[in-house]
Amino acid sequence: MYLLAAASWMQFGGPQANFTADATGLRGPRKLWTRDLGEGYSSISADGTMLFTMYRKGTQEFTVALDPNTGKTLWESAQDAPFSPSMDMQFGSGPHATPLITADKVFSVGILANLRAFDKKTGKVIWSHDLTKEFQGEVQGRGYAPSPIAYKDWVIVKIGGPNALIALRQSDGGVVWKNQQFENSPSTPIVAKIGGQDQLIYTTADSVAGADPNTGELLWKHSHPL
Repeated sequence: MYLLAAASWMQFGGPQANFTADATGLRGPRKLWTRDLGEGYSSISADGTMLFTMYRKGTQEFTVALDPNTGKTLWESAQDAPFSPSMDMQFGSGPHATPLITADKVFSVGILANLRAFDKKTGKVIWSHDLTKEFQGEVQGRGYAPSPIAYKDWVIVKIGGPNALIALRQSDGGVVWKNQQFENSPSTPIVAKIGGQDQLIYTTADSVAGADPNTGELLWKHSHPL
């Protein structure tokens, strides 16, 4: 697997996407600060110098960078994200996905499946894709939920529909590959090395499957209805 720095938490699930850290000696951490943000289920990513997350206020979603020592906002970027008529948000308004951090960029995606790439230091939007309109991704009933993940110098997203898995260049958002067709689920895929081979492992609405992360080609699939 292409691992991220063990001292950082740069993607959903942490350095190895398994929600574990290598840190030791943690005893009774003291509270340094608290602050309000807004609604949402996005967790926090960290690179050792900045924290990143998403939240919602009114009809807008925000991607925000915070100072880890004080909680002060370093930058934030808003986008309109009104609920579509088909959405059922009674269990929470989102956003659901967690930002992905790479060496110099941050990638976030909200409930309407708008993927944006930011300059990590300044918050400037470098590129963006409407994954639903541009790639025929599915509109999920409670809003888009899977977090973007990194592989090589790409960002991989799981959007469902006729281009269900997509790899984009981190630098400019160009399409590397798009593959598979399935009904989406809200879970985030992972990349793991199995039998010496990198595999992109993901769930759909009725199965769990593995694909080649270099091409998106299906390697295996097992029925697993949600």
